[in-house]
Amino acid sequence: MNGINKFSLWILKRIVKKQVRQEMYYLQDSRSFTGNDVTWWGKNGLGYTTDLRDAHQYTLEDALKRHRCRETDLPWLKSYIDTKSRPAVDFQYLDKAMIATTRSK
Repeated sequence: MNGINKFSLWILKRIVKKQVRQEMYYLQDSRSFTGNDVTWWGKNGLGYTTDLRDAHQYTLEDALKRHRCRETDLPWLKSYIDTKSRPAVDFQYLDKAMIATTRSK
């Protein structure tokens, strides 16, 4: 590999590394799951959630710092996890009176 190609590769690695550092991360509490759902740290580190809209987003440095304090807290790249999410319905918010039945009233 000539000097220009080595330099180009070095620059590319630095750019990719910088982009990864600028991306955001979710922090999974891997000690438990809720049904089939992953448990994430909630906003501002207050409690846990399975809803990504309520999950805290960490910088890489913050996520790694928390992971080093407790190895069961796993940092996941937000852009990756967002591609794996799906809509879900939380049963605790369902009103059984809204169930459609064939019974006449």
